[in-house]
Amino acid sequence: MSKNYKSYSQLNDPFLPNVQRKTEADSSLRSDGITLTFQNIFYSVTVKNRQSEDIQKAILKGVSGICKPGQLTVLMGPSGGGKTTLLNLLACRNTTDEKKVTLQGDLLANGSKYDSNTFSKFAGYLMQDDILFETQTPREAINFAAILRMHADPAQRKARVEELLRDLQLEAAADTYIGGIFTKGISGGERKRTSLAVELVNDPTVLLLDEPTSGLDSFTSFVVINLLKRLSRKGKTITFTIHQPSSDIFSLFDQLFLISNGEFLYQGDAFEGIKYFDSIGYKFPEYANPADHYIQLAHRTPQKELYQKYNSEILPQIIREIRNVSSRQLIFDNKQKGLMFSALQVAKRAAILFKRHPVLLKARILIILLIAFLMCTLYSPLSNDKADPDALNDRTGAIYFYTLANFLVSLMGTALTFTVERPVFLREQNSKVYSVAAYFLGKQAVDIPLSILTPALLAMIIYYILGFNSFNIMKFVLFVVISIFLSLSAGGFGLLVGSFLANPVTAATSVSALTVPFNIVSGYYINVNDIPFYLSWLQYISPVRYSMEAFMWNEYSDSVFTTAPLDQYNYTWGPLVTLFALGILTVLFRVLSFYALKAVATSFHPKFLVKELKKYFKRKLILRFLGKCLTFFEYSVVFLTCFTFAPWIAIYVVCKINGKDEAERRRLFEEDFLFQLYPRISSLSCVSGFVASFLYRYMKTDIEHSASSMDNYVVSSISIFWLVMLINAMIWCGCCKC
Repeated sequence: MSKNYKSYSQLNDPFLPNVQRKTEADSSLRSDGITLTFQNIFYSVTVKNRQSEDIQKAILKGVSGICKPGQLTVLMGPSGGGKTTLLNLLACRNTTDEKKVTLQGDLLANGSKYDSNTFSKFAGYLMQDDILFETQTPREAINFAAILRMHADPAQRKARVEELLRDLQLEAAADTYIGGIFTKGISGGERKRTSLAVELVNDPTVLLLDEPTSGLDSFTSFVVINLLKRLSRKGKTITFTIHQPSSDIFSLFDQLFLISNGEFLYQGDAFEGIKYFDSIGYKFPEYANPADHYIQLAHRTPQKELYQKYNSEILPQIIREIRNVSSRQLIFDNKQKGLMFSALQVAKRAAILFKRHPVLLKARILIILLIAFLMCTLYSPLSNDKADPDALNDRTGAIYFYTLANFLVSLMGTALTFTVERPVFLREQNSKVYSVAAYFLGKQAVDIPLSILTPALLAMIIYYILGFNSFNIMKFVLFVVISIFLSLSAGGFGLLVGSFLANPVTAATSVSALTVPFNIVSGYYINVNDIPFYLSWLQYISPVRYSMEAFMWNEYSDSVFTTAPLDQYNYTWGPLVTLFALGILTVLFRVLSFYALKAVATSFHPKFLVKELKKYFKRKLILRFLGKCLTFFEYSVVFLTCFTFAPWIAIYVVCKINGKDEAERRRLFEEDFLFQLYPRISSLSCVSGFVASFLYRYMKTDIEHSASSMDNYVVSSISIFWLVMLINAMIWCGCCKC
């Protein structure tokens, strides 16, 4: 049997390298490698049954195994058997949401536990999907990875890139676009080999691959697996899943994990498995492919006999091998490059990709020209007849149309762009190619100039053609500045929204829905003083609201119209205040976007923010002092005082200052500056109270016992403060409507 197979695997073909089986001499190569072990791995997920009830579905059922350096280890089994799940667990890529997933067992590298951050320092992981930029070439993709992951001089990096292109037969396609939805490019097989080259560029000690031959023809598949074989002979630990390899590819395997229904049927030498199954009555057909034979065994039902045989004969030996693994310190040499250096490389790549991408560049320019054409066709020229009410309406409508168009162009462009780039960002983040801060800074270095040029171009086209206020050149300059601030704030909000959405269609729908409230409270559809108090807080976070008022002040501050538009719309903040507010929103949205990217990179877990807050609180001595000094009695006094007396004390003080009696309270609410300011504070109180309460819930379950006393005092005080503010806000808003 084995003799027949051996003669089949060693065909005298000049294109196929003469592959030798491993020998005892290879053991010397494994002395400095990394041994991956996993023991008693139980993994289950919560799913819905037909009655919409939550049930636990077991994916892995207590599997144990060892992946040795110097050997090519393969995971085989039927679809849905658990091989990809096991590989993802070894790479620390599976979700660990406690509400949906249950994970038990130990994952060790050289006898030491590791996590996703540690794994990326000594290992590489190739996903089944080829996640690459479609307007990048294979040479550029590999070179980008080499610059950020290799600690070598440019000549060595270039030599490494050329070596990978040659070994993976990518030389002919090295300078062709990778291709995708919008751009034609290289074949699927070449794209797969490019993904492999990106992971191999820094020569990782451990390499895990999910279906590395997917989409490849038989010869190219053999070339790829043979390359992995040669790498394993250098002492590397290489493990991968494969669906159904050919006989020639199977001849390269050293170790085989045969898994079905979340349990192992066999683990050991790939060829010794033939004798093992022969011994329990499952004869190997003559001249057959061992891989086909193993897959047929994995599909057998029932498999209870095979599980019992494995647990009694093979599993004890595997457990002994796991226990005999010597504990050695992991040596890491894959450190990230500096922040500014990484950000510069990300910015260079983003600029090149933007220039090449047909949608990102051409579509945005086309949209700007289309908007300019529509506005000039509809509104040009705007009438200055001060007695004509339609002239005022047309001019105000043009301002609103321009504001909304400028907002949506920047918002949609940024949100959809990042949604497309998001998978690449996540892959590179999981591989620790760069930090989140480096990616954010690099992207902003490209996005911000674009957010400045686009609205400036549109403003320069339509301002004088439509006939806006052209009596003063400063009016035009201010018009452009407002447009830029609007575009910057909209871009920040688009990045914030796009960070959480993986599907471009979902992103487009969500962005459209989120812009509706911003438009409603802009003051164009409803007077800002007539907005219900429970929605009035939206205007303070709406870039459209601030921009609309700024444009109106710029246009009508020296109006010749009989009707005063600023009084009609109750725009009272002024251009400087609104510009300052737009600047604050620009910074706020982009800071939130950074933390949103960080949340995405950490699998959307909110506890990353809690940890940052804990570090912040511990550094603040004043908060430490307050946390220790405040008692429950003091909290009660503060709470009762604020809740009972604060509103009435404020009313009394304001009335005394203004010399007014209680009968004129309503006019005070309408005219006094403090009462105009208080609804804004109340709105912020509502939002802040919710956020503080939300964070407190998570911090309460995450705080270490050693610091729980102090942190609980601090966070409790903040939560109570905002709760009081929330109640006061409701009372005062109610008084305003009385």
